[in-house]
Amino acid sequence: MKLYHYNLMSRYRTHLMGLAMLWVIFFHSSIIIHNPIIDFVKSIGYGGVDIFLMLSGLGLYYSYRKCSNPVSFYKRRVFRILPTYIPIVLGYYILLYLLNLAPLKAIFLNITTLSFWFHSDYMFDWYIPALILLYFITPFIMHIFEKQQTPSSKYITIGIIILISLFISFMIINSKLNYLIIFTSRIPIFLIGILIGYWSDSNKIITKKHLLLHLICLIIGFSLLSLFISHFDAYLWSYGLWWWPFMLITVPLCLFICLILEWLCSVTSSQLNILKFFGLFSLELYLFHERLLYLLSFVIGHLGLPFLNLIAIILTIIFAYSWKKIIDFLNHHQLVTRKQKLSQF
Repeated sequence: MKLYHYNLMSRYRTHLMGLAMLWVIFFHSSIIIHNPIIDFVKSIGYGGVDIFLMLSGLGLYYSYRKCSNPVSFYKRRVFRILPTYIPIVLGYYILLYLLNLAPLKAIFLNITTLSFWFHSDYMFDWYIPALILLYFITPFIMHIFEKQQTPSSKYITIGIIILISLFISFMIINSKLNYLIIFTSRIPIFLIGILIGYWSDSNKIITKKHLLLHLICLIIGFSLLSLFISHFDAYLWSYGLWWWPFMLITVPLCLFICLILEWLCSVTSSQLNILKFFGLFSLELYLFHERLLYLLSFVIGHLGLPFLNLIAIILTIIFAYSWKKIIDFLNHHQLVTRKQKLSQF
């Protein structure tokens, strides 16, 4: 039997990001689904965010291992997100302000990412502000994690930090900070991503026992999610019941998808480039799609939801591709200019 390792998660990271992005786009779309199974898949498409956070933890593990200097770490992260994020947010809220759909203060609150932390009515998104905070705390977590000499002590370290995050989540339930639970309930899956990065880096083998355990977690996770949605809908948001089951679902789901992708690549010549495309442009696609869908609803919403969503997706792909190419060009130009200036000394 062929042996598989957890580095499958690293190898197919971009593909997983692509699938997660497609799932999030499906979740945000306004099309009406009549098939109950497909509708359920759509209704839990926010789980794509959990996949992103797990993969972020995995990626940040490798990034920190490559360069553990906190200043350099922060610079790389900031230059990855903010040049892409801030102009889009700025342009979007200037347009909303001109259309009398948002106040002027919304521009400041969103380009500073404070809109989420202060629970603004005109919040652009919660994910990027939360991700920036996770970027900030990662060097501290990794410093503690790296100091541990044995695998068991590393597991205990991650476990303790997970318990702290769970305690924070339980403390803010039924409080004025309850809106933060959409983020705090996702901290564990980010930390698990760091652990997956460690397993991937150490070439840990996926044993039959591991597969069985992952399968059990997947079944329990989806069973709990289905139970919560069908019987505890009044508590889905206030108690975070939307998100807790994905602590059990995310890693097994990604692992089994990776095994399927590995099999597909072995029996076909396809490199699944469509998934790689959506993975490579996932940030830009995420930032554009929901906003374009909202704006287009005022213009062509009367033409029907299928047409509206089709045009939104087409424009999202065009805008995302173009914007990433522009930002990459500007970053490359800035890097070349900096090197030229340094060569003069």
